Amino acid sequence: MDPRRVDSRRDPGDPQDPVGLCRGCRHVRVVTARAGNRYYRCDLSARDSRYPRYPVLPVPACEGHEPPASRSDSAPAARVGPR
Repeated sequence: MDPRRVDSRRDPGDPQDPVGLCRGCRHVRVVTARAGNRYYRCDLSARDSRYPRYPVLPVPACEGHEPPASRSDSAPAARVGPR
């Protein structure tokens, strides 16, 4: 079995998560093949050769790991209630 191909239906909070840090990284792009297999592509690989395009999973440690951008980082918060 290809170590880059995993069952992505597992709970992301599971300590036995077969994806590791990639599941919660802002640089990951999940690529789904026609057969339904999912691969985790690291977009850092496009600009830094230290990062493999498709890392061997699970990834327990990574210097480039960044959590996804929070809403406050990418867009202003919506106003709630009357002004």
